[in-house]
Amino acid sequence: MPSVDELSLTNKLLNCGRLFNIDCRYFFANCSNKCSKCSFRSTPVSSRVIQCALLNGGLFWASLLLFYQIVLPSLYWISHIFSDDSFLYYAISFLARFVTLVFSIFWVVPLFCVTRLVNVFWWQDIADAIFKKNLPVGHKPPKMSNFTFSIIIADILFSIFIETVFILQSCLFNVLPFGWLGNLISHMHFALLYSLYAFEYKWFNLGWPLQKRINVVQSNWPYFIGFGVPMAFLTSSSESFIISGCIFATFFPFLIVSANDANIPMVEFPFKFKVFLPVIAFSNAASGLFHRKA
Repeated sequence: MPSVDELSLTNKLLNCGRLFNIDCRYFFANCSNKCSKCSFRSTPVSSRVIQCALLNGGLFWASLLLFYQIVLPSLYWISHIFSDDSFLYYAISFLARFVTLVFSIFWVVPLFCVTRLVNVFWWQDIADAIFKKNLPVGHKPPKMSNFTFSIIIADILFSIFIETVFILQSCLFNVLPFGWLGNLISHMHFALLYSLYAFEYKWFNLGWPLQKRINVVQSNWPYFIGFGVPMAFLTSSSESFIISGCIFATFFPFLIVSANDANIPMVEFPFKFKVFLPVIAFSNAASGLFHRKA
């Protein structure tokens, strides 16, 4: 007969499994039901979400698909028609490569930079509008009295550094000879990272420091993996970094809305998934080395 401790551990593991099953559907269910009934009623939110979809999906993503799936294949198809004429064949092949270069330099790169910049402001507008809307009537946003301007900037920069190193850590599992296990761990990394991206807007408005934000993610890791795994699989559906970026930018506003409307279940798990521990240790070591040299 199993002991009380064994039954307790089993129940905790079952709770983790239930959270995985529930939260893998959270992205779609919450966006289609709760968010459409609550947060999307706010005109600034709905307009910004539509603008993000039109800019990243309707303009940028669609233009890439049009060029690489229709225009470029058509040019190569025409070159094969004239394969008997070496001059026309090489001329059209050269034209295809030249058009690709021009398209990349004068359309893809500038539009990529512009959309990244615009998205930053639009995502912040969405998060701020939802946060203010979800405040109880008569309540004002919390004042960050303990945070000076320099502390806020340092928190943002350190957060960006942590997340950048974390991306490198997740990519490392793809290049190491772990097979499907490495791919699975990499997807789990990106799921946690996308969840942190989405919830950071709300937590930062609440005045939570970076250490607390990371601790919440590591303590409730099944929930946050389930929350971010749909986005992780969506962005991994394309091998192109640019197209993956378009997919992320198109659907990320829905993740922001879901995160602001979400109630995180504070369940006691058997262990913390300290996936950020190597990144934080590396960041602290790099910061200490920089200060010693300074």
